[in-house]
Amino acid sequence: MIAQSGGAIRFGAAFAAVTAAIAIALTSYGGVLWLLNALAAAIGSFCAAVGSFMTYRSLVLREAAQSDGVLDTIDDKAGLYDEDTPIAPDGKAQTIEPEQSDKTPALKTKAAYAVRWFSPIRALGYAPLIIGFFALHTNGVFMPAPFLIALGALPISALLFAALSGTAVADNDKKRQEKR
Repeated sequence: MIAQSGGAIRFGAAFAAVTAAIAIALTSYGGVLWLLNALAAAIGSFCAAVGSFMTYRSLVLREAAQSDGVLDTIDDKAGLYDEDTPIAPDGKAQTIEPEQSDKTPALKTKAAYAVRWFSPIRALGYAPLIIGFFALHTNGVFMPAPFLIALGALPISALLFAALSGTAVADNDKKRQEKR
């Protein structure tokens, strides 16, 4: 998780480093207008990502609070979660046919999830990206190439962050395995 142990600060540093590298490269190639387009896209995409992250975090926390102990109350008719289930002599798992249950209509389910996923925080996160795009476009200085290149700063920094913190993730997985 990014929020654990200063991960948000490290991710912000990775994003700043990637954005600075892209900004320097684009400025040296295309000048100040390329820099302006790049910064508008990078700052807007970062705000959109922060808004989406905050919305997702609050959704997960809300769902976790509402479904406290749900895993302990699952009706396990097929015995999939029973530790005493015998294994076949050949060592292969037995195939269990899925049960037919009452399915809720797809439209009703999608509408319920759409209501839960909408958030003003997410909309406010996308506002700088949209405002930056329209400000550049209405002033006649919008250039698609540097704008799109700078939009790549966020995924590149996420990959860089994941690569640099990969050892920490592996260490955490080992600690979890040892506790079991």
